[in-house]
Amino acid sequence: MTVTGDHHGRLQGPLDPDSNYSRLWTNDVPVSDEEYAVLNALPHLSIDTETLLAALTVRLCAHAPDGSWGIGMWFHDLTDRPDRGHAHHRRLSVEGEACTLHWDSDPHPEDLQAALTDPVIGLSSTSTPHPSRDGWFLQYGRACLTAHPVAYKP
Repeated sequence: MTVTGDHHGRLQGPLDPDSNYSRLWTNDVPVSDEEYAVLNALPHLSIDTETLLAALTVRLCAHAPDGSWGIGMWFHDLTDRPDRGHAHHRRLSVEGEACTLHWDSDPHPEDLQAALTDPVIGLSSTSTPHPSRDGWFLQYGRACLTAHPVAYKP
């Protein structure tokens, strides 16, 4: 995985060998003892929660063939609608089987709903999104994703 602000997924600027930003690991680099300790300290997730989070992750660059919706790696609107802002504050928290997602720019909230519930690529057996106080939620088995898309205000 590469983390970059470039909507094409490319690193920007010259690589600095002393920077963590330019240190790209592949699967041939072993996990360190410190990384194992952090991984082992994470709480156990149910299979429903793992599946819901995996569905969210693998759809990061999904888009409808007809152009009606697109995730755009969370940094770019593939449908060229008006910009939602550039603050890019995102937070995903998981407690038990409750997942909560906050974000304030792309993708458009309805695009995320479409990616998770699309009849072709959506996560089967996912409930239709229901409105909540300041967003929406959907259910997969016992896991629930509550989404709080925040309109960016400069």
